Amino acid sequence: MKIRPLPDEVVNKIAAGEVVERPSSVLKELIENSLDTSASLIEVSIEKAGKRLISVFDNGEGIEKQDLINAVKRHYTSKIKALEDLYSIITYGFRGEALSSISSVSRLTITSRTKNDLHGSQLSLEGGKILSFSEVGCPVGTKVEVKDLFFNVERLV
Repeated sequence: MKIRPLPDEVVNKIAAGEVVERPSSVLKELIENSLDTSASLIEVSIEKAGKRLISVFDNGEGIEKQDLINAVKRHYTSKIKALEDLYSIITYGFRGEALSSISSVSRLTITSRTKNDLHGSQLSLEGGKILSFSEVGCPVGTKVEVKDLFFNVERLV
């Protein structure tokens, strides 16, 4: 049997299983992201125990338009730049895994605006693939909507 690398799609779904075990783990990751942005308001909406929808809005700093696509890439983070940073980390998230993992097993939409932007940006993905990226009207902060969690993952027995 020949040893070969796994396709990226398989790697992403395996990695997603480490971060996204159930709807509550998705909610935890999204709330921690909101807390890391110095938000004073966090609003949560859930439908069908999180399998149909998990929506988290915060009035934090927001994500700049040019960084929004990077926010869903694996191992992209604003929290650390070098190995030494790991010893002084004071945020919940820092690995750059959560949004990438969540996007690979859901229909994900992120809408965000910083205080310096006139308009916000909206990024929509399905199964980790970008569907659209556009300018939208929205308040300062970030809204993450996770729909149809695990829609593309067959249950393993």
